[in-house]
Amino acid sequence: MSGDAPSRALEAPRQDGFTLVELVIATTLLLLTLMLGLQLIQANQRQMRSVDATLEEAVVEAGVERIRRDLRSAQRVTLIVPRWIDAPLVLELGNGAQVVYVRDDRGLVRREISTRPGAEDSELVLLRSVEDFRWRSTGPTLVDFELTWPTNDDAVTFGISPGNQERWRVALRNRRRSWW
Repeated sequence: MSGDAPSRALEAPRQDGFTLVELVIATTLLLLTLMLGLQLIQANQRQMRSVDATLEEAVVEAGVERIRRDLRSAQRVTLIVPRWIDAPLVLELGNGAQVVYVRDDRGLVRREISTRPGAEDSELVLLRSVEDFRWRSTGPTLVDFELTWPTNDDAVTFGISPGNQERWRVALRNRRRSWW
């Protein structure tokens, strides 16, 4: 027993806890895990923005296609104005109905006003968040229209930068021709 007493006296008392090396390794692993998680979150956000931009582009394309269809099937534009205006665009269709495009606080609205007895008028918010809708008629059969809408900072819609305008030119094809 006397041999055990001097060896115990030379030993340092054992303390509970972690060594400095263990703390450095644990902190490094934690930081690596956090960095990987942050990269995954950023990649997910980029992908969501891309999906959002694609959906936004599809909605705008569908709205523009609807305007084109109405213009192509219109008999005439009720107002021929060679300068850009933001007044409602009123089109007379072949069936006697009128289609009116107007921008209000909801966005670009398409109203169809029927002239048939008993038929109800209809209204559709074609594009939301439209900042500006302008048009001009450079002749009885040609209409230019311009839309301005906000986009995501990272999104590019129709090859334009966010918040810019896009213009389209559409010819009225269903116009009655006068033969002299």
